[in-house]
Amino acid sequence: MKTFEELYTAWVDGALTEEEAAAFEKQHPELLKERDDMSKLKKLLKRNLVPVKFAHSEFFTSKLMEQIVPVERSLPSWFRIPRLA
Repeated sequence: MKTFEELYTAWVDGALTEEEAAAFEKQHPELLKERDDMSKLKKLLKRNLVPVKFAHSEFFTSKLMEQIVPVERSLPSWFRIPRLA
């Protein structure tokens, strides 16, 4: 059985089947206004926000990777042994 949060998210996104959506709406009629507000917000954001292309996205990604890789290498060698982990 799915949790309320999983059902709610799927319901808002329109990912539930018609039967599941009908059952969810019957259990939670107060949420219908929230879904309408969410769809209005989505439309507003799509209409007013423009995707931005970073000028130097490769540089940004490389700096992130420099910070991630040392963390992986700093693990003690015994941590990689499955029976001790």
